[in-house]
Amino acid sequence: MLVHEFICINKDQIPASLTYNLIEKFVSVKIDDETIQNESLFFTGFYSYWCAWGNKNLGLCYHGISIIPNEQLPKLLFELRVCNNHNLADLIVLCDKAIAEKMEVIHFGV
Repeated sequence: MLVHEFICINKDQIPASLTYNLIEKFVSVKIDDETIQNESLFFTGFYSYWCAWGNKNLGLCYHGISIIPNEQLPKLLFELRVCNNHNLADLIVLCDKAIAEKMEVIHFGV
């Protein structure tokens, strides 16, 4: 099964060159690909940086790595709560933590 993984991380811990190896250093939330594809909220409504700071785009980078900055997390969190999908409960907890601790969220696509 294809999965997307999410971690929360301090901004100063984000390496200049993002790779999938970063997942191994953190506890990640896994969301199945079907859930991501079926929820349009992941592709609209908030901005993220695709593969590096400075490469600002709308939504997640489906096939790559996205940095969701802390200031965009309330928008994502609002949409996650509105869609009321039980498969997203762990991601809601992760986003709440990131907001409270002033962290960023990184998405690792398929």
